[in-house]
Amino acid sequence: MSVRLFEGKEHALYYWKYRISPSQDIINMILTFLQKHRSPPFDLAVDVGCGSGQGTVLLGPHFSEVVGTDVSPAQLNMAMQHSTAHNITYRSAHNTTYRECPAEKLSMENATVDLVTTIAAFHWFDHPCFLKEVDRILKPQGCLVLLDYSIIMELSYGHCSETLNHICKELYAALMPYRNPYLGDSSLDLYKMTYNTLEYPVKEWHENLWVRKTVPLSHYIGMIESLSNYQAMLREDPEKAKQLSQDTTERLVKAMGVASADTEVLLSVRYYGLLAAPLSFYCFYFLFTLCSGLELWVGMSVRLFEGKEHALYYWKYRISPSQDIINKILNFLQKHRSPPFDLAVDVGCGSGQGTVLLGPHFSEVVGTDVSPAQLNMAMQHSTAHNITYRCSHLLLSSLSPNRECPAEQLPLENATVDLVTTMSAFHWFDHPRFLKEADRVLKPQGCLAMLNYAMDMELSYGDCSEALQYICKELYAALMPYRNSYLGASSLDLYKKAYDTLQYPVKEWHENLWVRKTLPLSSYIGMIESFSHYQAMLREDPAKAKQLSQDTTERLLKAMGVTSPDTEVLLSVRYYCLLTCKP
Repeated sequence: MSVRLFEGKEHALYYWKYRISPSQDIINMILTFLQKHRSPPFDLAVDVGCGSGQGTVLLGPHFSEVVGTDVSPAQLNMAMQHSTAHNITYRSAHNTTYRECPAEKLSMENATVDLVTTIAAFHWFDHPCFLKEVDRILKPQGCLVLLDYSIIMELSYGHCSETLNHICKELYAALMPYRNPYLGDSSLDLYKMTYNTLEYPVKEWHENLWVRKTVPLSHYIGMIESLSNYQAMLREDPEKAKQLSQDTTERLVKAMGVASADTEVLLSVRYYGLLAAPLSFYCFYFLFTLCSGLELWVGMSVRLFEGKEHALYYWKYRISPSQDIINKILNFLQKHRSPPFDLAVDVGCGSGQGTVLLGPHFSEVVGTDVSPAQLNMAMQHSTAHNITYRCSHLLLSSLSPNRECPAEQLPLENATVDLVTTMSAFHWFDHPRFLKEADRVLKPQGCLAMLNYAMDMELSYGDCSEALQYICKELYAALMPYRNSYLGASSLDLYKKAYDTLQYPVKEWHENLWVRKTLPLSSYIGMIESFSHYQAMLREDPAKAKQLSQDTTERLLKAMGVTSPDTEVLLSVRYYCLLTCKP
């Protein structure tokens, strides 16, 4: 769920008094975008994480109804006190007016909302859950707007503006150690990454949307004191926080050559954000079923890697776990269950490279996935009689059981499975629902193995391995802005968190499980091109993605002193895994 801050009455008052709302120009930009995709009049706008309602009220004149939602009763009470428009309400998850409402559980019906906005709040949400909820409630061609502003605001006063901004930068530097770790290093980067990875057909990115307002200097200080960084410092060391505020005020007043903090300054705040117009998945579901007469199950996992070409890349280039890793899993299983073993299930099996490694050790192995293209690729290379690929229902076809299957709804009876594995896939799932489903299908003392590998793989060739690693690191850095927001900052941290929070009494964590394989340099490049980061770049800017791949290949060849990408290198891939046993 959302991170819950800003909930005290005093903090809500600071919010109302001092926060700078988007300008009318920004609101007009949003409305213009909306009008490109939906025809007025507009029925309903929802402002999620509305706080004390300054942004919400700006939407009122343009919609029949505007609803503001927030998790903080204090913020909503402040919004109510200043709400005069008859068409603006603040609503809970249970349709209770003026009560708290989490961003990930909105109270609107499916496909009823023209516009969803979140102003300086999205970074606190559970991003994938919120985006899924937005997709649920938006009408076809309804629009989503995610806005935020930079903490580094600018002050202008006479001829001393440069000095004022130097003092302000020192203030921001003093507050940075108190930045909430949930936000990562940069909110701007989070919003850009969301823009880059958002799977909507129409989207726009806007930066340098300046809002300028003449305010008393004390108003600027009040705004700083409303920021989460300052509030965190205030909770940890009240005296230090208050002294920082006082010292900064005195330094600014002195630099301005005035005596009063009520002296007005020009405050410039830089907004940025994304505008997007999806074809709602629920709307797509309705249209698909209407046109085809088929029932389409709306899955929970993030759905990528579904094209035929991408599935081929997966099969050709992905590096499977080593036999040593498979043996580690089997040894763990044998500690808790006695062979022979009846059934293993490989969830998110992709094109089946990991699935086939389980075949010799079980009477039956089932691979499941949400991608028909991946399952077709797995079937083409399946020769073992005891390996099948199965769905939860005969979806989209009644001809074959070898069809798609979501990780959160497995087609298996309760307590029938000896081993559940997921290899480089768990991070895409709805984590709590998958773990609950694994618990359902596992036998008592059945085992769960969740594997993944680090993206920063290593290349070795002669005496130039260090130079190759440098080039590879630059490649990984170029792809990072295209990392899917669902994954968070680190997949390794996600798996470690799953290990730490898993309630099973028996569990093991393993890291630095190296898999080394000699392969052509071109296969390494092919593996990189199969990654979701690269595929996201390829969708957004095909020329840029292909140029990055070509330039990297050329740089690696030059460093190796060879001319052919078929030259073999040693690729080292670092796996890590969680092993656990159901009681």
